Amino acid sequence: MLWLNNGKSVVEITKELFALRKLEPGSSPMRSILRTNIMGYELGAIQEFTSKNSQKRLPEHIKQGLKDEAMLGMADLITQCRMLCLDIPGWNFDEIQKLGLDHLKERHEDFKKDGFGETK
Repeated sequence: MLWLNNGKSVVEITKELFALRKLEPGSSPMRSILRTNIMGYELGAIQEFTSKNSQKRLPEHIKQGLKDEAMLGMADLITQCRMLCLDIPGWNFDEIQKLGLDHLKERHEDFKKDGFGETK
């Protein structure tokens, strides 16, 4: 499966990430810790948007600002996930993404049987 991002293939994106990774200071374990910290930070913008987006009393320009920050946060989060996979030997982003998709399908089968957590 080939994922495209702005017309660039995954191979081209990965080459760019490798080049940028070489410019980063520190050892791989320290970079990995920093990456996971960045990932947590970026997730915050996404959480803020999703929790506040449904509030009717928020002005539209505030909602748009939150949406823009969340989109950038998602982009940064995905990029850090890819970079973390480059840092850890044996981790392949595409294989991990497929693993996540397979796991989600399994969970959906469970949800079909047990419900999606709604109260009865």
